[in-house]
Amino acid sequence: MMLRRAAAVLALTVGAVLALLTAPLTSPASAEPGDEQGLVSEVLYITPIAEPGDDLVVSVALSNEGESKISDVALELRFRSAQLISRSSVDMWQEPDEGEIDELRNAGTVVTRVGVDELKPGEERVEELRISTDRLFLPRVGSQWGPRGIAVDTKVGPEVVQRDRSFFIWFPADESQIFPTQVSLLTPLVGTPPGGEDGVEQGERIQRVIDATRDFDASFAVDPYLFTGTETEAAGAQLREALEGREVFALPRFDADVTALAHVSEIDGRQYLSGARSTISSYLESSASDILLWPEGNADVPLTEFAAKHEADGVGAIVTNAAQLQPVAPLTYTPTGKARVMVEGSVVSALVPDSAMSTTLTSASTDGVRTSPALARQRLLADSAVITQERPADPRHVLITVPRNWNPDPERADALLQSLSDAPWVEVEAVRTLIGSPAGEFDREPLATYQPSDNQIEASTVLAASSAQSALDKFRSIIEKPELVHPLADLQLAGVVSNGWRHSPDERDALVEAISSEAMRLQSLVSVIPAGAVNLITDSGEIPVLINNDFDQEVTVNVRLETDSSFLRTTKSITAQLPPQAETSVLIPVEAIGNRDVDVAVHLETESGQQVGAPQTITVRVRAGWEDAGTRVVGAVLVVLFVIGIFRTIRRGRKRNRS
Repeated sequence: MMLRRAAAVLALTVGAVLALLTAPLTSPASAEPGDEQGLVSEVLYITPIAEPGDDLVVSVALSNEGESKISDVALELRFRSAQLISRSSVDMWQEPDEGEIDELRNAGTVVTRVGVDELKPGEERVEELRISTDRLFLPRVGSQWGPRGIAVDTKVGPEVVQRDRSFFIWFPADESQIFPTQVSLLTPLVGTPPGGEDGVEQGERIQRVIDATRDFDASFAVDPYLFTGTETEAAGAQLREALEGREVFALPRFDADVTALAHVSEIDGRQYLSGARSTISSYLESSASDILLWPEGNADVPLTEFAAKHEADGVGAIVTNAAQLQPVAPLTYTPTGKARVMVEGSVVSALVPDSAMSTTLTSASTDGVRTSPALARQRLLADSAVITQERPADPRHVLITVPRNWNPDPERADALLQSLSDAPWVEVEAVRTLIGSPAGEFDREPLATYQPSDNQIEASTVLAASSAQSALDKFRSIIEKPELVHPLADLQLAGVVSNGWRHSPDERDALVEAISSEAMRLQSLVSVIPAGAVNLITDSGEIPVLINNDFDQEVTVNVRLETDSSFLRTTKSITAQLPPQAETSVLIPVEAIGNRDVDVAVHLETESGQQVGAPQTITVRVRAGWEDAGTRVVGAVLVVLFVIGIFRTIRRGRKRNRS
């Protein structure tokens, strides 16, 4: 057992040394240069876990970023022997001083000191503070293990110009006597929504997330679009390889904004849930777990109702933010990160992340953020140790989450996570175990009745996207090769509800408007050419309609006439095949009754009867029977002329006989 504990301590030390070697000599985000001379210090290393007989070692990087030398620099290590036994005590110890350092606030007793003669301009130096734990007179009783507060003071002369507060973990305990705290890390894997910015940078970010968790048994909540939307087979294969053997949950397709699915009735939420799990499972050897509803903002009652309604579609739990579903009455311990929400007779599982541990991991591991990895590592160890000791016989399960846009430094994140998993009081568990665990028996603050966010997609945008999709579908139904017409538009329109668009609502609305305009333009390419009045002088006949096809494919439409006049009947539509880039005349049969000018609307329709483009009105001059009447008049005239001709012939014959 002692060997296992020693191995864990060794692993923590190796990870810490790795962080020391890779960390830049820069100041933490909360630490500005100590004075006007430009003295900057950063804690690079702290002994993670100390057993009896070990040394407490703290390494500090000093640099002079000013233009003149700095003399009489010193480092002092302060120590507070009292055991930190609550999360609040951990918070209070590391809470930074606002403005000037508060000398009245307890910072422990100085236990060792290192003096530095001077620092020249631009000079960097690493100094070590070391003291044996035997000299700290720590208790060797197993139950007294846990975090102790330390502080590192950077001084110029008698003045403290910077104070870094942290922890080291005293561990005289027998590991076999500890009931470890279960810890799960839930990591979202989402990309750029269809139609969003170039996804190359997103792909690199996702790879960094995978690399950051390579040595930690993390669980992933994955957007299925990452598989179906992968532009290259190599990228898809790399993602599949990275997720093999991992616990994978499905997010709704396109990482749809689940609060919008719950709030906007115009959205068919099922279309984003259906097939989400099977899509992921088809690319992985192991099947995906349930669908998680993970809002970008706050969860509320409509979201839980949506979760209960779609349980049969695979929804397994919702993920709240860390401030929600907190205990109504203060607790003396950290509860399990699982809650149960009652919804109209149904029970919805809710996962509640641990705020402090999630924030520490995210802020300290994000690429480019100037935060000391050593301080972050010790905070993670201190929090997890206190959780374990709050109720030693009642192990609990806590959840750590990172945001969707987490862009980690892989080496730094890996070292932090590895130090946490190697801690003797931590047991890394799958999120599925947390979902299946019992919730605490205490009252929690209720979720808000209705809490939409300011940048949630509007119903008008959803309707506009639906209308654009319908217009595209109609046009594709009349052409020979529909797959060639804007093949990405379907994904783009379906993906407008993606969480990724919440940060770019104007660009999202512009995308919908652009596709809508293009759909309207396509339909205008097939049109009826306006013509003058058409004469119809028979009881039945055909009306010629001239149609123009400006599209580069053959188009097939049904041509139908419509009028509300009783003087003209249009009983039949004609199917016309229109060659590309050509005009075609189509004859439409009609029946006429009476005499009157009639306005007729010419409709171009799909096979299913949907209107394509705008109808065109023509005027038909209905003169029913005029052809027969004209024939009779002409015939009568001919008869009269014939009779007159015979009469004249007879008269000419009589005149000749008299002569």
